[in-house]
Amino acid sequence: MMIWISPPLAAVSVVIIPLALVITMFIARRSQVQFADQWDQTGLLNGLVEETHTGHALVQAFGRRRAAVEEFGRQNRRKYEASFRAQFLSGVIQPSMQVQDTWLSPGTIRENIRYSRPDATDEEIVAAARAARADYFIRTLPGGYDTRSAPALG
Repeated sequence: MMIWISPPLAAVSVVIIPLALVITMFIARRSQVQFADQWDQTGLLNGLVEETHTGHALVQAFGRRRAAVEEFGRQNRRKYEASFRAQFLSGVIQPSMQVQDTWLSPGTIRENIRYSRPDATDEEIVAAARAARADYFIRTLPGGYDTRSAPALG
């Protein structure tokens, strides 16, 4: 159907969709490695905290408090970096996965099209519908451009 509506858009889609899938798979693989590293670093940091907390008296007795704090800082930094890389890479994929809902306000189709530009003439409204490839569909409705939209469910 898209080929008849807009051949250039159909051609772009045929190229972009497979390319986007390949890029997404590449990023997902890299992201998985980073998430595994994030959890490895979390485990190491948890182990250090548990050992240090459990042996707190020994750490103090042997003067290892400063070394323990420095080691915590190093491991915490590695965990932060691993988490940042994992979240960054997975976040690269997310923006192309947003849902775009269409909302109609109570009123006619004509009023809904005119919503963003209240001073639009009827000819401009029809031109906008034609540009969106919606004119034919709108004209097949029982009232055409004067068809009232269904009330919102709520």
